[in-house]
Amino acid sequence: MIQTPEAAPPPSAAPQSESVLGPLAQIPPGEGRDFLVAGRSVAVFHLRGGAVYATQSACPHRQGPLADGLLGGTTIVCPFHAWKFDLKTGTPLLGTCGITTYPVRLTETGDLVLTLTNEPQQPAEGGECPGPGFNLFSKDEAGGRPLPATGS
Repeated sequence: MIQTPEAAPPPSAAPQSESVLGPLAQIPPGEGRDFLVAGRSVAVFHLRGGAVYATQSACPHRQGPLADGLLGGTTIVCPFHAWKFDLKTGTPLLGTCGITTYPVRLTETGDLVLTLTNEPQQPAEGGECPGPGFNLFSKDEAGGRPLPATGS
């Protein structure tokens, strides 16, 4: 009888770790909170309908605190310059690049459990992040080119 070796896990199956963040009750419905988990800053959002989502905590534009942003449905709006992102996918709805999302779930006892891979997460597709000097709302009238931001 010929024995076949066990298949190796697919390349996309990076090692994962789960972290219990505590009870969902610590995040009021319609708000977000920041957590530091395994050296990563993560924003966790509690939607009014009860769903929970987790993303990177800083906006890729000017590092605005996404947990302090305006939450509407599954959209988060950065409080600094109104960049918008889909919480399910990280896709930009207004802005030039996406954000990283993380799997988060609730236990039967109401605790939040965040799953992180041991490899860096990649932001959602949506273009290259321009860096902190870019201001979406300042445009060169002649050519439509972004101008350096003059303030926060």
